[in-house]
Amino acid sequence: MGRFSILCLGAVVAVVLTWLSPASPALAETPACAAAPADTPLIDVVQPDAAAVVGEPVAFRWTRTKAASAKSKASAYMVLAVPEATRFEGRGFFALAPGARGPHDMEFGKDRSRAIVPLSMRFARPSGAIEVLPYRAGPMDAEWAIVVVSACGEAVAASGTMHLDVAPGAPRLVARDPFSARRPTAEVVPFAGPFRARVFEGAVEVADARSGEVILQATGNDPVFSPTGRFIALRTNEDQVADIYDLVAERRIGRFQSIAMYWSHADSFLYLDQEWAGALQIVRTLHGRRDLPEETPRLALLNEFRMEEETVIGEGAIHGGRDAGGEDFDPGEGGASFTSGSEAWSLELSLESGVVAFLATNPFFYPDPTDELPGRIIDLGLLNPMIVTKRRSQLSEVLSRDFAMKVADVVKWNAHDTLRRTFIYYDDPSGEVVEEDAEGTETAPADAEVALEPIEEPIDFSEAPTQTVTTGGSAIAGVGAGATDVGDGSGAILRGAVAIVPSVRPFAATADALLDLLPDRTIAPLRSGIDDDRIGPIAAELDALYPDVVARFGTAAEEGGGYLTFPFPDPSPATLPGDGVLIDLLAEGRDTWRWIIGGDRFWLTETVESGRLSHAFSFTLLGERGGLLRHADLLAHDQLKAERASEEEGAPLALINRGDARGELGSTFSEPSYVGVAGGRYVLVATRPIARLIAFDLVGWTPACSVAAPLNAADIDRLSMTADGRHVAQINKDGRVEIYACADGRHVLSGLVVDDELVLMDRNGYFDGSEDAAGYVELKIAGLPGRHLLSQFAGRLRYPGLARAAFAGAAERAPIALNPPSLTVSNGSGALRIDLRAARGLRSLDVYVDGRLARRWALDGTAASLALDPAELPPAAFATLLAIDREGFTSPPTDVVLGTRPSAGAGRLLGLVVGVDSYPKMPDSDLRFAAADARRIAGAVATSRLYRSIEVGTLLDEEATAEAVLVRVEALIAGAGEGDTLLFSFAGHGLIGGDGRLRLALSSTDRADMDGTSLPFDAVAARIKTAKARVVVLLDACHSGVSGQADPATNEDAVAQLVTEGGAGIVILSASKGRQFSEELAGLGGGRFSVAIAEALSPGRAQADIDGNGAVSLLELYRAVKASVAGGSEGRQIPWIARNQIYGDFDVF
Repeated sequence: MGRFSILCLGAVVAVVLTWLSPASPALAETPACAAAPADTPLIDVVQPDAAAVVGEPVAFRWTRTKAASAKSKASAYMVLAVPEATRFEGRGFFALAPGARGPHDMEFGKDRSRAIVPLSMRFARPSGAIEVLPYRAGPMDAEWAIVVVSACGEAVAASGTMHLDVAPGAPRLVARDPFSARRPTAEVVPFAGPFRARVFEGAVEVADARSGEVILQATGNDPVFSPTGRFIALRTNEDQVADIYDLVAERRIGRFQSIAMYWSHADSFLYLDQEWAGALQIVRTLHGRRDLPEETPRLALLNEFRMEEETVIGEGAIHGGRDAGGEDFDPGEGGASFTSGSEAWSLELSLESGVVAFLATNPFFYPDPTDELPGRIIDLGLLNPMIVTKRRSQLSEVLSRDFAMKVADVVKWNAHDTLRRTFIYYDDPSGEVVEEDAEGTETAPADAEVALEPIEEPIDFSEAPTQTVTTGGSAIAGVGAGATDVGDGSGAILRGAVAIVPSVRPFAATADALLDLLPDRTIAPLRSGIDDDRIGPIAAELDALYPDVVARFGTAAEEGGGYLTFPFPDPSPATLPGDGVLIDLLAEGRDTWRWIIGGDRFWLTETVESGRLSHAFSFTLLGERGGLLRHADLLAHDQLKAERASEEEGAPLALINRGDARGELGSTFSEPSYVGVAGGRYVLVATRPIARLIAFDLVGWTPACSVAAPLNAADIDRLSMTADGRHVAQINKDGRVEIYACADGRHVLSGLVVDDELVLMDRNGYFDGSEDAAGYVELKIAGLPGRHLLSQFAGRLRYPGLARAAFAGAAERAPIALNPPSLTVSNGSGALRIDLRAARGLRSLDVYVDGRLARRWALDGTAASLALDPAELPPAAFATLLAIDREGFTSPPTDVVLGTRPSAGAGRLLGLVVGVDSYPKMPDSDLRFAAADARRIAGAVATSRLYRSIEVGTLLDEEATAEAVLVRVEALIAGAGEGDTLLFSFAGHGLIGGDGRLRLALSSTDRADMDGTSLPFDAVAARIKTAKARVVVLLDACHSGVSGQADPATNEDAVAQLVTEGGAGIVILSASKGRQFSEELAGLGGGRFSVAIAEALSPGRAQADIDGNGAVSLLELYRAVKASVAGGSEGRQIPWIARNQIYGDFDVF
C-alpha cells in the first residue's frame, strides 16, 4: 500500500482566532461587536498533500498555540466542510451531514458534510486531527474555518481551503444481467435521495436511479430508507437485528440490534432503542471507515447484559460501552433483562457543547422520587473520559458550569432536533415499548406512582413515512411524491433491469472451463421436529457404537435443563467420564447430518448452548470404519477463531453469537448450515448463523481448510473443492463466487456466475471469462459513479488462465489505474445536456443511432459540457452515447430516449432465411423442424411496422446450395444502403471440417467429402462484413444428431468469424452457447429458438415491447427469447448475443 501514502504534509498556516465578546444581536453591526479582544488565540493548520485515494484517510491537523481568555462567553468551533461523499475518522470532533442543523444554527458549510471541533468547552483540546475519507474520485475541495458565535451573531474568524486529487480505488464485480427473467417482488422508492431498492427473495438490490449503477447487493429483507435516503436498513434472519448501509460511501455502518430506530440531524445520528438491560446506542453515522458490504458482519452490541462494572464506568472510560475503540457510544447498563433503553435513560444531546448527557430513569432500579439518580456526560467526539454523576442535581450542575447547557434538567430524549422513527420491532406497540395516548402522542411507558415529573415528558418524534413500497404495481406505503419513472421519453437514462441473477445450470458445469473442481454432493440436514422418523434410527445406531459410560442416546430429557443440547462427546478411552451423558437427537436446538462413503458411516451434529443474550454453536463429527468410532471437533483449528463456551473439561469449541435475543433453543436454528462432500474425501461445512468455512479430510482425519471470515457469507448456497485439495470455492445463491487458499484461509479470487458463465477476478481487477459475459458484467470502481462494463477494460485486464496462475502461486500482476471517462445526461431546454470528464483527457464523444455512428465530437481537456438536440440526429427511438479518452478507454454506453422515430418507417428490411432438415448423404442426421423454423422466422419479421418495406426470402433444404446462398447474400448486400437493415438466418447443422474451418451443412453435404460439399461459413462472413447496412444474424447451427466423422460446430465458432476489429455493424443472436445443443420439440412444432422469436414478434409483441413504443428493440427481443429458451430448457440451451462495431440498443423489428 506504499503507493497510496498520503501523509506528506504541506505548509503550516498560522491563523488568528478572534473571540467575540457577548453582545445582543442588535449590536451585531456596531463597532463594539466588531471589535476583537486583545488576547486572540493562535491556530496552526497543517494541510495534507493533495494526492489521495478513495477510502484512504487524509489527515487535516490543527494546533491551538494560544488559549483564549477564560472570561470570553463566545463559543468557538473549528469546522471542516467537505463534499457529501465523505466519511471521517479520528477523535475529538463530531460530524454532521449536509442540511443538518449545526451548533447555534451555524450556517457555515451547512450545504456540505461538516466535521466540528468545539473549542470553548471543558472537553476542548489544544490540538487534534480530522481524518477525511473521500468516497468520490476526482478533484475535491474542502474549506475550513474558525466559526465564533456570540450575542453578536455568527462570524468566521479565519478560514482556508484544502484541495485533493482523489484517485479511484479497487475494482469489484457486480452481477447485472439485464436479460435475466428474474423480477423483484417489490420496489422501494425513498422520498429523498437518488436511490431505489428492489426486493428479491431474501435479497435486496439498490441502484442509483440517475445512472442505473448498482450501489448495493446484499442479503436481507424489508428495506427501510432513512429520512434523507442516504442510509438503508435491511432486516436479517435474526430477531431484532438489522444491517445499516451508507449508500453514498457504499459501506456497511454495522449490524445492530434494536426494537426501534430513530434519526436526527439529517441522519447524522442514529438512536437504537434495545430491549435488554436498558441498552441504548447512539451511532455516529458519518464516523469510521466501517465495513465493506461483502465482509462478514459482527453484531455491534456495545451494551451487553451486565450490571454496573468498574471497567465500563471506571476512570478513563470514554463511554459506557465495552467497545472502547469503536465509533459509537452508549451510557452503559440501565436496567434488567426486559428493560428497554427508552425506559432506562433520558438524554440531552447538545451540539453547542459537544456532549450528550444521560440520566437513569428506570423506575425498577430507582423507584424513589429522589435526587439519587446516576448520570453520564459523554463527549460527542469520543476523546475525553466520560463524566459519571451520582445525583440528578450534580448532573445539572456540571452541565451548567462546564458546558453552558442552560436546561433545568435532562428530559426524555431531547436531541434539539426532530427525531424520525423509521423502524419498530413490535407491530402493535405495547406498554413494554411505547404507548399511544388518547391524542395520538407516543410516549415512553412510565409508572405514574414512582416516576418523577421530568421522566414523564414525551419523546418528540415523527413517524412520517420515508418511502413508498410498491408490490405488483400497487403502492402500499406512503405517497408517490419523489418517485420518478426512469425512461420517461424525455431524455432520461433508459433500460437496464436491476436483478440478482440466478444460475440455471449446475455450478460444476459452468465452472469447468476455469476451475478444476472435485465432484461434490450436498448432504441434507435432519432437524428435530421435522425429520423425527429419520432421526430415530440414527440415535439407535449411535447408541450401539458408544460405550454407555460415555454417552447414551434416547428420548429421555437431556441434562441441559433446556439451555443446551449436547454435542457428540469424544468416545476415546482417555476421555471417559464417570457417568455417560444422555443425548436426545430429537430435542430442539440440534441439526444432524448422516452420510455413507464406501462402507464408512459419518455423522455430524450442530448443537447450541444458551447464555445471557448469547448462543454458542458447536459442530462435532463422528466417523465409523469397521466398528471403530472416530471423533473430531470441527472448530478446533486455530484459524477458525472459535471460543470455549464452557470451562468444563472436554467442552467443545463454539461460535458464540453475542446479542442473540432469541429465546427457546429451537428458535436459534433458522436456515441450516451447509454440509456437502467433495471427491468422496472432504466434508465441506458453511456454518450458520455465524459464518465459517470448513473442509475436513475424512481420510486423513484432519482439517483441510479453515476460513474465519468468508465474504458475502449470508448468501452461501454451497461449497466445492479444487482437485488438488488446496482451494475451497464458495458459491452463493446470487451467483457470487469466492475462492480461498486452504494453507492460510486467504481470499484468492472473486467471481460471478452470470448467464450461466463464470467470470473470475483478482484483487487488482484482472479477470478471466467469456466475451459474452464481459459484455454485461459490471465492474464497480471505488469512487467512480456510473455503470462500467467489464468489456470496457478487456484489452488491459483480461488474463487468460488467471485461476491456474493464482492456484500455482504466481506473482500478482501490477494493478492498473482504472479511471475511465464518465458521461452524464440531463434534460435541458429542448436539448440534452451532456457532461463529460476524463482524467487522462477527452478525445471524443461518439453518438450512435440505430447501433451505428451518427455523430462524433472531437474534444480536448479533462472536462466538457455539450448540448445535443435530438432533431440534429437521424430519426430514431434511442441514441447511445460513448465518451472516449486519449488512451482509448471508453465510458459505459449510455442509452437515451430520443422519441424521434418517423411514423412512416425508415429504411428497408432485406433478408435471407435458410433452413435445412434433409441430409440424405449424412445418414441419421436429419432434423425435423429447421425448415419450419426458417419459415416461422421469415413470417414473424414480416409483421414489423418499423420499416418502409420488407423483403425476406427463404432457401429450404435442396434449394439451399452453397452457390445459391452466396449469390443471394451478395445480391442483398449490393442492394442495401446505409439506412437499411440486413437479416441473415440459418437453422441446420454446423460442422468443423477436416481443415478446421466452420462449415454449414447443406442437403448436398456428403459425409465422404465434408469439406467439398458444405458451405464454409467464412465465405458468408466475408461478404456480410462488407455491408453498408446494419446486419442482424440469427444463428441456430448447433444441433445434436450429427452422424459421421465431422465434429459438430458451435454457434460461437460462427460468431468468431463475424466479430472482428472492423467491418460492418453486425449483431448476432445465437440459439445456444458453448457446447449446448439447440433443441427442437414436436410439441412446439419447431426449435425453441425460432418459436421464441416468433412469439416475441407476433402474439407476444406487447409483452416483449417493454417500453411500449410499438417496436421490439434488440435488447427487448433478446430478453424475451432468452427467458423463453433458457427457462423452457431448464438451462440446457441459453441464447446469447454478440456485436461487431455496433453499440447500444435500437428498434429492430
